[in-house]
Amino acid sequence: MVDQLNEVIKVSPEMSYSVVGDEAIMMSKYYPTWVSKNKYNAFSMAEKDGANILVLDDALQSYNIFKNLNIYVYDSIQSFGNKLIVPSGPLRESISSV
Repeated sequence: MVDQLNEVIKVSPEMSYSVVGDEAIMMSKYYPTWVSKNKYNAFSMAEKDGANILVLDDALQSYNIFKNLNIYVYDSIQSFGNKLIVPSGPLRESISSV
């Protein structure tokens, strides 16, 4: 995965999942995709590349990012977590924080 805090990688489908993660590779097949531990740097790179809408995965718990819209998706059959770690494990935060 991305190692350095300030490193930003624009993902392409040919990259290794061990460098950028499998979800980023899947998304890059359809949309321009960037990964970084530093979200601000990734946002800046995306903006320089022409992005005017950013979609973040797992960013509900990132309170230092201003978001115009939050969308929470959950499985109505499994409800809020299935008590398993992988996949679809329990929520990172309580439902009252959403």
